[in-house]
Amino acid sequence: MQPFHRRFRAWGMGRCSLGLALLLALACSKQPKAGTGPTSEAPAVTPVLEAGWGKSDGQLGQNVPEEGLPEGPKSFVADASGAVHVLDQENARIQKFAGGKLAASVGIPARAFDDVELFGSAGYALLDVHAPAAIVFVDGSGALASELALESAEVPEPSLITGLARSDDGYYVELSDDYLVRVADAGGKSVAPSVVPGQALGGSGALKAELSDPRHFGLYRVALPEGDPSPLAEVAFAERVARRTLLAFSKGGGTLLGVVTESEQTDPETPPSESASLVVLDTAGQEKHRIALPHASSVEDTFRSVKRGDDGNVYVMKVAPTGVQIVKVTP
Repeated sequence: MQPFHRRFRAWGMGRCSLGLALLLALACSKQPKAGTGPTSEAPAVTPVLEAGWGKSDGQLGQNVPEEGLPEGPKSFVADASGAVHVLDQENARIQKFAGGKLAASVGIPARAFDDVELFGSAGYALLDVHAPAAIVFVDGSGALASELALESAEVPEPSLITGLARSDDGYYVELSDDYLVRVADAGGKSVAPSVVPGQALGGSGALKAELSDPRHFGLYRVALPEGDPSPLAEVAFAERVARRTLLAFSKGGGTLLGVVTESEQTDPETPPSESASLVVLDTAGQEKHRIALPHASSVEDTFRSVKRGDDGNVYVMKVAPTGVQIVKVTP
């Protein structure tokens, strides 16, 4: 029998025909379809943090090069208490905010990190996607605990890495917004890379999202370790999908899908306007809410701007000319 990651690649090469079959199955399914409208009142979007640009405590660093995109915080993570830990890589630190106020500042190695997850009781896992790609684990004081090189047959190019994910069994990198590779255990120690055919983990299953056309996302559940994708829902949008910003299980076992859509302009030389939203589905794939999210009005290069926190809420980081705002949505 072929190793799982080779069979997964074979599955990926044939996923166009498989995706068509799955979409046909969705069309014939009698279960309620996503996109039929919310089933209850949508939750509010609540501001939890506002921080201006600068180097002082409570401020976040910004780099405006002569050429290229300006850079501010690339990512963040929210813990089980709702405290937000912002990757302030321009100032070589993680800043923790609780109740909108600065609670701690932890110095980290001065590197161009792109993503962050929690590590241990107080430390951080920091993703560097620049060659050679690596995950750097630091303790609660910012001291280096270990460094894990990522290049392998399963992670062939740093440019393919689109995110860092943490689960009970360790750390994963997402490749090409398409699948996950487990690279470390919960203690940050290297493991033999293994491929998961999905983009979000939850218990014994995974979630996968694929665009069936520019305005429709097909959502699938994958039973682990080697299950085939099974149709969950099809989510329709009125405008063209520009990118997916979030795919995660909700606290109750439903699905959270974050999307940025763009509207076409009558003037071909006018760039399309973008808007962001969060679609909340229940365990059966029925849409519960569709919530408009804040969207960046500045051009700062952000790696991950939408995340599900350990407390089950969804957090959105919006970068503006005056600084950074993070809001919370309770699905």
